[in-house]
Amino acid sequence: MAAKNFRQRQREQIQELEKKLEELEKTNRDYRTRTDALEAEKNILVSQLQYFQNFMTRAMTTAYRNSPPVQKPDANPNKQN
Repeated sequence: MAAKNFRQRQREQIQELEKKLEELEKTNRDYRTRTDALEAEKNILVSQLQYFQNFMTRAMTTAYRNSPPVQKPDANPNKQN
């Protein structure tokens, strides 16, 4: 009788472990799916950031080229002409 009870408990433990394994595998798949989605979103954001950085660099370069020259202040403001 004791051996039969032991085998029954062992079967129940195995079933519980198999159920836990299925749950963990599903959780792992869900995390991988979420990770893949976040990685794709990150790649889009990095691409957009690079685009806007290049855009701003070109805009600032163009603005600098088209701006009037900056007058340097007189080194000695007390100097009389």
